[in-house]
Amino acid sequence: KLANAAEEDMELNRQSKPATSKLKMLEIFVGVAEKRFYHAHLFDKGVLMLLAAWLKPLPDGSLPHAMIRSTIFTILLEKMPIDLDDETRKKQLAWSGLGMVVRYYLEHKEETQENKLLAKRLIEKWSRVIF
Repeated sequence: KLANAAEEDMELNRQSKPATSKLKMLEIFVGVAEKRFYHAHLFDKGVLMLLAAWLKPLPDGSLPHAMIRSTIFTILLEKMPIDLDDETRKKQLAWSGLGMVVRYYLEHKEETQENKLLAKRLIEKWSRVIF
């Protein structure tokens, strides 16, 4: 469902319609991400690539809703941190492209200061793995 929401938003944006599918699914994702029981399964099923897709700019260049960005950054920092001592998790992070997407927001002129601070914390935490 989460992957479909990202695809739906891309298609809605191409049709010049409001891309709201991810925003509607955000609460469901947060509910799952807050439960440590699901973390290993989520990582193994490619949640990092999914989050990278959720954060990527839409086809017209617009950014996903600020709430989506700040929620994902906060979840990755506080509720679902990536165990960088685990080689599998390091590889998943590197392959996902998530670090590059987060870095994009760190440097984006339209990103909020709050989100830039969250992105900076993530980049600092992941820097030895993703770069």
